[in-house]
Amino acid sequence: MGSDISLLTWEQQEGMTFTDTNGIAATADQILYNHGDNLFRLRVFVNPNTNYSATDGAIQTTAYDIALAQQLKADDPSAKFELDFHYSNTWADPGHQTIPTAWAGQSLSTLESTVQSYTTTTLQSFEAAGVTPDIVQVGNEINSGILWPTGELTFPKNNPTLNTSQWQAFGGLINSAIAGVHAAQTSGPKMQVAVTIAQGNESGEPQFFFGDLTNPTLGNVPASNIDVMGVDYYPTKTTDLSTMQTNLTALANTFNKKILVEETDAPWESTSVASDPAYAETPAGQEAYLNDLATMVKGLPNNDGMGLLYWYPESVQVPGQFDYNGGATALFDNTTSHTATAGINAFAASQHQWSTSGSSTWNTTANWTNGTPNGPGVEADFFSAISGTQTISTSSAITLGTMNFNNASTYVIGGTGSLTLQDQVGYANVVVQSGTQQINVPLTIAGDTVFTIDNGAALQITAPLTINSGQTLASAGAGTVSYTSTVTVSNGASMTIANSTHAQGLTVAAGAIATITGSTGSTVLTIDNLSNSGTIDLQNNEMIVNYTTSDPASAIRAQLISGYNGGLWNGTGIISSTAAVNHAYALGYADGADNVVAGLSSGQIEIKFTLYGDANLDGVVNGDDFTILASNLGQQVSGWDQGDFNYDGVVSGDDFTLLVANLGQQANGAALTLPAADYAAIDAFAAANGLMADVPEPGSAALLATAAIGLCAIRRRCHSESTR
Repeated sequence: MGSDISLLTWEQQEGMTFTDTNGIAATADQILYNHGDNLFRLRVFVNPNTNYSATDGAIQTTAYDIALAQQLKADDPSAKFELDFHYSNTWADPGHQTIPTAWAGQSLSTLESTVQSYTTTTLQSFEAAGVTPDIVQVGNEINSGILWPTGELTFPKNNPTLNTSQWQAFGGLINSAIAGVHAAQTSGPKMQVAVTIAQGNESGEPQFFFGDLTNPTLGNVPASNIDVMGVDYYPTKTTDLSTMQTNLTALANTFNKKILVEETDAPWESTSVASDPAYAETPAGQEAYLNDLATMVKGLPNNDGMGLLYWYPESVQVPGQFDYNGGATALFDNTTSHTATAGINAFAASQHQWSTSGSSTWNTTANWTNGTPNGPGVEADFFSAISGTQTISTSSAITLGTMNFNNASTYVIGGTGSLTLQDQVGYANVVVQSGTQQINVPLTIAGDTVFTIDNGAALQITAPLTINSGQTLASAGAGTVSYTSTVTVSNGASMTIANSTHAQGLTVAAGAIATITGSTGSTVLTIDNLSNSGTIDLQNNEMIVNYTTSDPASAIRAQLISGYNGGLWNGTGIISSTAAVNHAYALGYADGADNVVAGLSSGQIEIKFTLYGDANLDGVVNGDDFTILASNLGQQVSGWDQGDFNYDGVVSGDDFTLLVANLGQQANGAALTLPAADYAAIDAFAAANGLMADVPEPGSAALLATAAIGLCAIRRRCHSESTR
């Protein structure tokens, strides 16, 4: 259940506000999302006139859509995002497919290249902004082709063979658009390709169009390259829902593809706009129409019915501007508060919401609105039904695409069954907006998944979690995720940890990677049991490994040496991709049993992103670190916290060089003024041990500024690194 909400930014800029049915003001997208809207579509034009009055809303540039998509992602974390390419500077539909001015006059082959390149670069812009579309619609209402006249279809429908060349040209352009989507694909979830036509309720139209589009001698667009077959449906006085059902049933039986009603609407007040006479032009009639349409789509053969999107739900009157259908088909009324209509309640068809106040069983239908949730892509919501900690028990295997939690009280998902996360489109999601929520059944990540935890909220995974091969698990939000269980990252899988957390056990298989990220550099992963045959990337963060019996220091050192890879930090084992590009930094480590690092208990090993030379891991290279190095010079040692900064097992002049390069520096990049005695001690030590070549010239100038010391030593160190 979704909506095309492309004009929301413009309306917000014009001062329009919206109110939910409960009287609470919020953005229109948040109100829709809270009622079950889980897919938002945005249209994009090549080079549009951004003056609303001149275009009646065809104003969406790539930059406009990126900003709006970022708002949607922030407001509505589990919702999907569809991008609708019009391949025009203005509205594209069966009566208008105007080629962009900049593309006019291009030959078919050049235009194919242009379409592919434009599609790819546009999608890459969205990806770079962190809002990769889940679905990409290649062309809008393309019954009559695209990019006229080159890709126009003008044939009589009862004799399509008269226009084979038109179909071939049109199909070539669609294939180019699809190739552009595929070229922009990253390692994340697949961007699904949607091909969409208007007039889905015209008898035989969808079957005819998709049949000829995929015909090898006509459109020659392989059905395998189409993930979603989209149709628009605007009820009229003469065609009703039954005709639409007949068309879509035939489409499902022929192609067995996902079918999405990309546009529809219905009036909530009397209007001259054509509508289905079976439904009253009232808020209740609007809701009844949407419920019936959703039920029909859900019931299509092969479970092919994907859902529906509402056209322009935020159509409210901006003073002095055109208002689509006078606002009669919006999902907000025409009062000054723009309150949501009853039609918005139909969006709950996408939600399975826990409705019982106490503990009970998952598979009891009466405990849910809209039936028991189970299946890839299915949504389960845990909201206000409970007022204290309650357990929802399952004795069977459950699969979901989305789990939404929003309650200060704790929901415990427990029992003897299991839970699998896998969506059909984009990422699967677990969203915790409030409270501490708990999953206490074995959890499998069978599709790319994101845990989004709001500030002050928490998610506890208290049973084993497995990330299947080829899948990713990422975390977002300022809240916390904890794993009082074992986390297994399978071969080819990946895991990203964005906030400090604890894991009872972490197993990283060969070919797998776990990344500890976070913009502040303060993320700490604490692990009780570590088994790493793959790669753990600390970036600019740290990891603490607890142990109670055998000290794993030597094994961790071996993984660091492997990751260090001669200073490149790109090996397997434990690495820092940040240190790989900033050669003043490394991963220091210390064993609490050595009593070097303040606050580190015996039975703990700390691995931390810091400056070369920071022996005690306090984030500063100073006299304390020099003292550690000096006491071990020429000795074989077993750790960084004894002065071995290049992992070769010996404290030598090379380690002294690394320390001097960063002397007086802090890991956060700030300089630190050291006591003069520190410089004097270093100068005397260097002279006594034949290391004067590693301090500034002349050797007696022990009190030179820290910057000069660093510059000289860095020059020598860089020369040393270049010969490795």
